[in-house]
This record gives sequence, C-alpha cells and structure tokens, in this order.
Amino acid sequence: MIRTRLQHVLKILGIVTILLEINPLTSEPLRLAVLIGTEAATHNVFISTIVFGGVTLLWELVCVVIAADLLDGKISKKIIEHTKNTIGKIGLNRLIHTKTNTLTDFAIMIVLGSPATIILKHSQDPSRSAEKNRHLGYAMSVGAGVIAGLQGAAIVEGLWHPSVITDVIAVIIVGGSLVAYYRIKRYLTIGT
Repeated sequence: MIRTRLQHVLKILGIVTILLEINPLTSEPLRLAVLIGTEAATHNVFISTIVFGGVTLLWELVCVVIAADLLDGKISKKIIEHTKNTIGKIGLNRLIHTKTNTLTDFAIMIVLGSPATIILKHSQDPSRSAEKNRHLGYAMSVGAGVIAGLQGAAIVEGLWHPSVITDVIAVIIVGGSLVAYYRIKRYLTIGT
C-alpha cells in the first residue's frame, strides 16, 4: 500500500519535472539565475559557462530518464494518447504520422527539450524500448548542455565584457536558434 502510493507520488513528481523542463517560463529563469549567480560569485566566465552547461545537462538527463521510464511503464499508453490528442487539437498530426529526421529532432529539442523529443519519437513508434529512448535522450541532452554552455559564455561575456568576439558568438547562437525555429516551421508546413 505504502509502496504503491510512493510509486504514484514519484510518477506525479516525474510528470511535474518534465512539464517544468518543457515550459521555458519555468526552466529558463532558473537556469539563468544559476548562470548570473555563478558569474557574480566567481567573476570567471569559464566557471560560469561550465556550471550553466552542466546544470542544463543534468536537468535534461534527469528529465530524459523520467520520461523514458514513464514511457516504458503502464502509463505510456496514456502519455502517447494524450500526446496524440494534444498534437491533433492544434493541427500538427504530421508529427505523429511521419518519422522525423535527426536535424528536426535536434530542433525540437532546442525548442522544447530532450523529453519532448523522446516522447514524440515514442509516439511515432510506440514499440521503442526504454533503452532506445534513453540513448536518443542522452545524445540530445549532451547537445543541450553544449548549446547552453555557448549561450552562457555569450551572455556573461556580452554583459560583463562586451567585444566583437562576444557579438559574433551571440549572432551565431541567435542564428542557430532561428534556423532551428524555421526548420521546425518548415517541417510542419511543407515537409522535410
């Protein structure tokens, strides 16, 4: 009885964690607070960048493990059904009925996070194993950590030590984000 309740509580906490990660209004302010706090405490761009990228990587990895476990359990059918219904309601059925390529998966990860990517892939192919979901999620999480590290360096350097180099890095990062956004938009409207 207690074990069953504890399992339900852990599932609820897992779902809440994933929802917090997917929502940029909750995850981004927390990560940026860590970045700015680290820079204010250390005044070292390298340390701030490593901490920011590390926090992002850790957050993504925790959410990937939770999502993969949820998709591997009894609740997976409910998650997949809910995902399909939600995507259908907003007119994006194509994401469920078409296999996405790696670049599109990476773009989705940039916008929504690693858990959203593996939930989408699992929705496209419900026979995917937890191991396969974790493998994809781990790769996406590392990408998110690296991108966050670059963002952190650009933010810290741009705020405390503006220069041509930080401006170029910022343009590359903003440009990459725009490419990801337009790649997703293109995929959803006219195909890959």
